[in-house]
Amino acid sequence: MKSTAMGFIETFGYGTALQAADAALKAANVQILRIEPVIGSGGSLGVTVFLGGDIAAIKAAVDAGTEAAGRIGKVVASNVIPNLDAKVRVGMYHNNI
Repeated sequence: MKSTAMGFIETFGYGTALQAADAALKAANVQILRIEPVIGSGGSLGVTVFLGGDIAAIKAAVDAGTEAAGRIGKVVASNVIPNLDAKVRVGMYHNNI
């Protein structure tokens, strides 16, 4: 699968992020690039699921994951970045994406 797009779903809580990831992977032919936990303000755990794939698949996966996560927890943000520039990918998270 050629990964030309990146999508993300940012949630509060690991369980909510896992629900998002599960629904996203079942909805479309995408791959998880990374699951990034961050302890935020007040000690809350923010978790972002980064997905890679073609633009249409990423859009479907982010939509499905966002909807599923929102049913059990809080979704902070989600987005699709079509045709992610290679320099951004290289620079993000110490080359882990």
